[in-house]
Amino acid sequence: MRVGSLLLGVGACVLPFACAASGGSTSRPSAPELARYPLVVTLSSIGQGTDPDAPGQLERVVSDFETQNAVFLAVKVADWGKEGEDDYCYSLAEVSPEKARSLIHAVRAAFAGNELVQVRENVACRESKNSR
Repeated sequence: MRVGSLLLGVGACVLPFACAASGGSTSRPSAPELARYPLVVTLSSIGQGTDPDAPGQLERVVSDFETQNAVFLAVKVADWGKEGEDDYCYSLAEVSPEKARSLIHAVRAAFAGNELVQVRENVACRESKNSR
């Protein structure tokens, strides 16, 4: 009889609605939310390595923007893959929302049609997994 009661007690909170009904917790502790960046440029690989020209091309677009707007943009580079995959994460805190949109548009235009480069907005930056 004790074993049956124990199993019923343990099994009662296996189902979320049972925990809620008994006053138990239904949520797990969550990991800290990662910061979102207005602009994340990912250099990815499809089994053949990343586009070797993409880092320089991105640097030119960003450098031109910095020169035109007399600003220096901070960037977090996260190297996360085995084939040279990187995320270039820009907070764009140094510029107005309008200028940020202008840079995002310029970066998208520079990499249009390049399937090895993804330009994403308002996403978390990966953590670096490799040492270089």
